[in-house]
Amino acid sequence: MSDDNQPFSLPSANQVGNIVELAISGWALSMEVWLRHGFGSRYIGIQGITVIPVIIGFSMLFEGHDIRPLYYFLLGYLGMVGFRRAQMVIRVRKGERNHSRYSGTPGLMPRWSEITVKKYVEPIFTFFTGIVICQFNAPLGAYVFIGGFMLMLAISSAERWTRQRVREMNDAVSEQEVIAERFRDLRGDSF
Repeated sequence: MSDDNQPFSLPSANQVGNIVELAISGWALSMEVWLRHGFGSRYIGIQGITVIPVIIGFSMLFEGHDIRPLYYFLLGYLGMVGFRRAQMVIRVRKGERNHSRYSGTPGLMPRWSEITVKKYVEPIFTFFTGIVICQFNAPLGAYVFIGGFMLMLAISSAERWTRQRVREMNDAVSEQEVIAERFRDLRGDSF
């Protein structure tokens, strides 16, 4: 039977969730490249490309507005991605190491912890920057404003994933302690 005769099926909830998460991380990345440096070698991945359709789709919502600044932003973003990738290559050649999926060191980090800056300072800064830009160009300002929200969602998602891994590690340690205790009992060892 030919694939042409197969009925159309909707994507699963998991697939839709993955697409939404990819769009959120791409939108957030379009803010992060301006706000951070020192990204991990694999951090700017497929989500880096998703910014292109996101900006093109977003620009379609602003019929009758000047969308050129939004496309200039896209060109600047692509330049910054190239710049950040070049920085990664230089760091790796120098032998510097960090987590390959590290989301970068915030540039707005005077006295606060990195997580505080990523969770609160960067999104608030981006919100206000978007509001200011809206006074001059609504499409670009709205994109940057929403980018602040996407930053919050992206860091919340990363934090949720980290908490889950920590819980799993804790469970594994507990299980190993029980197994080690049973092993010692079996052998008659006492430490």
